[in-house]
Amino acid sequence: MYTSRPPSQMQRTRMTVNTDNNAPITVEVVTQPAQLRQFLALPQRIYASDPAWIAPLDFMKREQLSPKNHFFEHARWRAWVAYRNGEPVGRITAQIDEMHLQQHHDGAGYFGMLEADDDSAIFNVLFGAAEDWLRIEGMQQVRGPFNLHVNEEVGLLVEGFSTPPYVLMGHARPWYGPAVEAQGYIGVKDLLAYHVRPDFEAPRVMQRLADRASDRVKIRAVRENRKLRDMIAELLRRGLGETADPHAAPRARVQLPLVQCAHPAHPAEEMTPEHVADALLAEEASWVSR
Repeated sequence: MYTSRPPSQMQRTRMTVNTDNNAPITVEVVTQPAQLRQFLALPQRIYASDPAWIAPLDFMKREQLSPKNHFFEHARWRAWVAYRNGEPVGRITAQIDEMHLQQHHDGAGYFGMLEADDDSAIFNVLFGAAEDWLRIEGMQQVRGPFNLHVNEEVGLLVEGFSTPPYVLMGHARPWYGPAVEAQGYIGVKDLLAYHVRPDFEAPRVMQRLADRASDRVKIRAVRENRKLRDMIAELLRRGLGETADPHAAPRARVQLPLVQCAHPAHPAEEMTPEHVADALLAEEASWVSR
């Protein structure tokens, strides 16, 4: 569900106190590595009791918010974390896509990556911070959630909380929808997802489309007992034009800069796809344990 705040409602007063226990809620811009770690770790607590939630890979989320994301070549953004008694209780981002503005001239900014405890005061301070920044930057309306743009996770889950999220699908707590609407936002588009049974019989028009693309697209089932390390190594090997079969014909290889060392690397130290996969998984485990 996309949501949109009309331009006339951009100005409002923010609550900064939790009326249930009078504990002040503060919101801080994410500028330090420690804050970013808190920002990324918050969903682990929010969904700790939700059996349907599937945690995304942390290194993918870190890269999404890093300069490696090509979205930032034409967009700027800001992130905030809300705290109560020094503990993170909510988060939000705001984005401005210059490419969108140049094409549509609608003064639209975006919010996204929303997570928060079930407390209206937290949603007040989060949306207040995001809207204040967008207003200062000249935006006239707000749409979202976009995590972070239309080619990534979009929309807010409002039904189907017992089903797990799939690729490019977000997840949410049941109180998110009412809390967002309480901020003055209205639904403008419904996004639907479907479950397809394994014995599903495709209609004739779908079969014709599949036959037309069959010579260009191959679908292969993933073995359940396959290790994540082996899957990462295979993807790396394909990207480098290598093959696990020593007798297979060589393919074109990616040209990379070479660094000459004073002594040859020990076989155990060579940067094979398997060793790179091990290093990536080790870094992921190290980051999670910090």
